[in-house]
Amino acid sequence: MLVMLFLLVILINVAVVAAVIAGVNATQKKSKLTSDVTFERVEYMNGSKLENFYDAPIDNPTWDDVSARIRKMMDVSDEHVLLTMKQATYGVRFMQAAQIEGGYDLQVGLEEGDQSKLVERIVDANELNERFQTFYRYAYVDNLGDFTPVKFFEN
Repeated sequence: MLVMLFLLVILINVAVVAAVIAGVNATQKKSKLTSDVTFERVEYMNGSKLENFYDAPIDNPTWDDVSARIRKMMDVSDEHVLLTMKQATYGVRFMQAAQIEGGYDLQVGLEEGDQSKLVERIVDANELNERFQTFYRYAYVDNLGDFTPVKFFEN
């Protein structure tokens, strides 16, 4: 009798583990990546804005402000930089970056009608600085074809 009870407990444990594994596999199969994601368009602002995680936002920043935040992001692994222009002159409303292994993830917000799409490119420090400076000065991002749509998990 004791042996049967012991075997029953083992069978129940095996069934529970199998159910958990099946649930994990089902969740993994459901979680797909998609780049078909849009965001609400950012409303018109009176000027540009510079933001990051640890400091107060700066309205109408100077290039020195932007380059200082970029340097800080390069020194602090969980920091990011976000520069939003007052309007999307060339279809690009904002540029943001964060450190990743092997470089920086540079993302650009493209405005299309009343929505925005996010595209990205992995860059080194020199390209990051050059692209931010061009965006800061001209609200322009060249070679947008080099960027790919950001992929998000869908449920």
